Amino acid sequence: MKPVYFPHTYVPEWVAETLAGCFGRFTVYQPSGRKPPPEMQTWIDANVMEVRVPVQTQDEALEKMAKEFRAFAGLHDDGKNLKSAVFRGRQGGSPCFSESAASRIVSNVKKHSGPT
Repeated sequence: MKPVYFPHTYVPEWVAETLAGCFGRFTVYQPSGRKPPPEMQTWIDANVMEVRVPVQTQDEALEKMAKEFRAFAGLHDDGKNLKSAVFRGRQGGSPCFSESAASRIVSNVKKHSGPT
């Protein structure tokens, strides 16, 4: 039996020591084939930790997506929390409950539709 450290992708030193002490060897799944951090590489080199990548993807595509997400998040960062685009430029009332809100429209359609 080989344990899998799931859903975590990073194994701190103390966790690696504990798992190695209890099981001898263990497996960790990574989202990409990028090189693991040095503290994990020590355990891989000692043949205690096995790293698997369940879905072989193009690491460049994954990295590009992460970069684009960070750029998007940066546009909405106010220094404390992410700003919500829903409330921007809105005075009074909640846009989520206005007559044109998608949730309100769906609710009205369901209310007035007959049995299907």
